[in-house]
Amino acid sequence: MLALALLAATLSQTQPAASQPQAAAEPARAQEVTAPTTTDAPAWQHAQLRLRVEPSLWYMGPGGELKLPSPTLAGEGEDLEIDELGFDSPELVPHIEAHVFAGRNWRFGVRGFTFSDDQTTLMSRTGRIGDIGFDNTSTMRSGLDYSTFEIEAAYGGEVLENPNTTADGRRRFTARLEGIAGLRLIDIDWEVERISTSSVFLGGSRAAVDETYIQLLGGGRFAFAFNEEWGVDLTLMLGASPFGDATSFSGDVIVGGTYEPRWAPNLGIQLGYRSAFFSLASGDGQDEFEYAGAHQGLMLGVVLKF
Repeated sequence: MLALALLAATLSQTQPAASQPQAAAEPARAQEVTAPTTTDAPAWQHAQLRLRVEPSLWYMGPGGELKLPSPTLAGEGEDLEIDELGFDSPELVPHIEAHVFAGRNWRFGVRGFTFSDDQTTLMSRTGRIGDIGFDNTSTMRSGLDYSTFEIEAAYGGEVLENPNTTADGRRRFTARLEGIAGLRLIDIDWEVERISTSSVFLGGSRAAVDETYIQLLGGGRFAFAFNEEWGVDLTLMLGASPFGDATSFSGDVIVGGTYEPRWAPNLGIQLGYRSAFFSLASGDGQDEFEYAGAHQGLMLGVVLKF
């Protein structure tokens, strides 16, 4: 009996020690199973307020037809292609865009550029612009100042999304659609002067027009993103101010591609193309001014995110 009692006491002392590692292993296993997995998601995309600034250079070529008032001669002057006045070569034009994103749906933006050029050219034919006559002995000096600024509000959301993600948590594919409304201001200043000629002409030798138009804007934007690094977007907008003696119509087609590398979360580069077409008019009869055409070309810029 004494031997049985000693054996029972020995077993009761050694059994807890043997079970202690097993009990310690159970919480560790539970912690391993329930520990949350984290991904390094980009902070910029998930902030409530986000600022995106896109300065760029636009290799823009002006084009169109110009008609100036004819106050001192009977009849109206002809519509003249502006390349006949020497505006036939593209130039680098500063271009700026800035956007504030509020939550997942709202975006507020501004966009604009200013273009100024002066040309002196010897005319190659006989004609008349406004009340300025010219022939192939006439030298004309012309100046164009053209500025456009826009403010817009956009509402939209994601219409397509691939549920798969990369190893670091980036979505492989998203598509976003937006509706846009806003205002556009166009300020234009034309000056044309005949500075020399071997012929005699009736009428004046200089004409100038300075007009400002405010338009209502409407349009849309469709954008794709791949792995939250590569993006392609298309923006279509129309503007009009059909009231008063000064009427105008304009449109925009903007196509762009962006690369926003993972290793530089606040920087990116973009390459795009913009075609801005327009029809601007004021007055009637001999006082009519009209400039209709398009400014278009490639754009190269950077993306700054805050």
